[in-house]
This record gives sequence, structure tokens and C-alpha cells, in this order.
Amino acid sequence: MRTILKFSFILLTILLVIIISSCKDSDSFGPVLDYGLITAPATLPDNIPYSLLGTGKIAFERIGPGGGHYSGGYVIDINNRKSNLFLNGSIDAPSISPDGKLIAFNTLTIGSSTDWDIYVIDADGKNKTLVCNLEGNVEGPPAWVKSDGEIIYGVIKQLTIGYSIYKQRPVNTTATYVCGFTGYSDSPISVSGSNKILLSNGRSTSLIIKEPSKGYFDEIKINYAATNDRSIRIYSPQWSPNETEIACTITETDSTFNNYKISIIKMNPDGNNLKVLTAYEANNQSFYIGSNDFSLCWSPDGSKILFNKYESGVTSHIYVMNADGSQITQVTTLVGVYDRSVSWSN
Repeated sequence: MRTILKFSFILLTILLVIIISSCKDSDSFGPVLDYGLITAPATLPDNIPYSLLGTGKIAFERIGPGGGHYSGGYVIDINNRKSNLFLNGSIDAPSISPDGKLIAFNTLTIGSSTDWDIYVIDADGKNKTLVCNLEGNVEGPPAWVKSDGEIIYGVIKQLTIGYSIYKQRPVNTTATYVCGFTGYSDSPISVSGSNKILLSNGRSTSLIIKEPSKGYFDEIKINYAATNDRSIRIYSPQWSPNETEIACTITETDSTFNNYKISIIKMNPDGNNLKVLTAYEANNQSFYIGSNDFSLCWSPDGSKILFNKYESGVTSHIYVMNADGSQITQVTTLVGVYDRSVSWSN
């Protein structure tokens, strides 16, 4: 009971941050989970269509079955046609390194004053290592800087307006301040090959791009027409490997933060040439605790986009499509699970 009360207190604290800064999203207050009743399976029982995926490794989180009886982080090794559990337990937004060897993730440390902390682990589940646990701060979902192998993440200090971005080597280093701004992003940061930082800007209808040579952010407005009077929110913006396009997920929500329609779009970095690749109804649902319920990523060669699709109740599976939106194919198939937080590397 003390653990539950402590967990509830932490969530209420984060909610207060939301109210003050108007920047945290509704999917942080979804169904209550009962992780730990079942150990996550060591491999995926799904019928994975390896031949349609190409090459590389995919990392993601699975919650389930039946409303959250376990949580586990999985790797789909496309080249070797196999899968493995890399971590049993509650995680958020696993991000696989460009070489496919390491996975960075954050997790809520219940009973700790450090809240959300960042770790790395080998793709085979060995050598779990703490990267960052800042006192009194919430560390956002980590991502990888392709040019130098560092981890990049955002930090919001409790009860403080403002969002700071840091990066550091994955093991035995201290964090380096990169930049900050007055908004908030709870989706992973995306960094291009030329080190342009891309992130969503809280509840606004825009993306933020920070170029290395500039001391300021460029704000990119999203020209997306929502149904009726719904608001839109932007999740998981990602650079294409060649930096010519940006893909992201857009949700249409009402005033009580329920989601009605989810669209995956791509566009030019200046916001022009927006195209809806696929869209589906979300049936007035709120979702699980975490920063990446609506996630997507590009394949390493830029020819495909991987995403998780909400289906019903507490069910979500991973799908893949060509970068033009054609040939949508289901990747994970186990009944009753919620798959999310996708990442793809070589």
C-alpha cells in the first residue's frame, strides 16, 4: 500500500508540473498496471514477417496481456530471424544504438527521489548500467546521437518551468548541457546526421528544430486540419536518415484528453508538402503511463516507417509500411498485448 501511495504521489507531482507549465501529455495517466504478476517471455511468440522488414534490429516495449500483467523490452533481430527479451520490468521508450549493440531507456524508480532515470543495457540483456539519475528531476526518453554515439535526453525539474537538453556518453561520464527552452517534450528527441535536434513542443501544434550553428530554435508549424473542434498533439517526430523529411504521429484529442483519431504524417523540414500516410480511429481512449504510447521510427535505409497502432481496449501492435504509406503490414501479432516505443537500427 505504501508503494502504491508513493507512486500516486509521484504521479500527482508530475501532474502539478503539467498544470504549471502546460506541457505534459494526457497519456501519462492511463490504466493502472500490475507489472510483476507474470514474467515476460524470453522470446516473442509472434509470427514476425522477417522477410518484409529488410535488415537491422528493432527494439520496443510490450505490456500485457490482459491489461498489464507484465512489461518487457524486446529486440527483433531481423538479420538472424530471432527475438529476445532484453529486460523484464517497466521501461519507457527504449532506443537502440546505431550499431545495434546497446539500448538506452528510462524507467520510473518507485520510492526514489530521482524519479525517471536513464539506463543502458546490451541488446542481449547483459550489463544494465545507470547513466543518469538527477535528484529531483524527470529525465525524458533517451535517443542516440548518430555522429558520436552519445545519448541525448531532455530534463524537466519538478515544479520548474523550462526544459533542458543534455547529452553524454552511455557509460561512466557526466552530462553536458546542450540547450534549453521554455516548452516541454515527452517524446524522444531526434538528432540528424548533421546534429540538427528535432523535438515536439509540448501541447502546441509545432515542432522545434535546433541547428548546431544557431543559438535559437526554429519553430515549424504543422498545417494539419483536425476534425471538428479537436486539438492536436504531436508525438515521436523523427528525421529521415537523409534529413530530407520528418515523420511524426498526430493525435486528435478532446478537452478531457481522450484520443479520437491518430494520423501518421511526413513532411519537409520546413513544414511544407505534408502528407498523411495512414490514419485510424482511437475510440475515445486514454492510454498507458509513459512517454511514447504513439511511436514511430524510420528503417535505417529510409525506405520504411515502423509504428505502433492502437487497436482496441489495451491492445496495440507494431506495423510497418513503405515510406510513401503503401503496403502496411502487421509485425507483432500476440493477442491482448500493448506494443509501443519502437526503435530501429543497423
